Amino acid sequence: MNSANVQYTISGGPDGKVVAGIAIVDGRFAEANVGRVSKPDCRVSLSHDLLSDIVDGSVDLDAAYMTGGIKVEGDHALWLVDLSELNGQVMEALLHLPPAPA
Repeated sequence: MNSANVQYTISGGPDGKVVAGIAIVDGRFAEANVGRVSKPDCRVSLSHDLLSDIVDGSVDLDAAYMTGGIKVEGDHALWLVDLSELNGQVMEALLHLPPAPA
């Protein structure tokens, strides 16, 4: 996996539902931006509370996926295997995204 675009939907946060795009370039986390992704390789959804728990270490990301707290549509292998080493960075970036411009 060299490059990928993943769209995340985070529900129940202080700003309501937030949709964000994550860009992976040359196998590295490149950027996170508020907004939809054109033709994402996969779509991931989870709650803001779960995202917070994953980032603070009280919930394991793999366990959250296996118990249904994280939903993945599209290229599951990309998210589960190829991006597994980057998911910690990605979750941290998602938790600290600025609110969408009004």
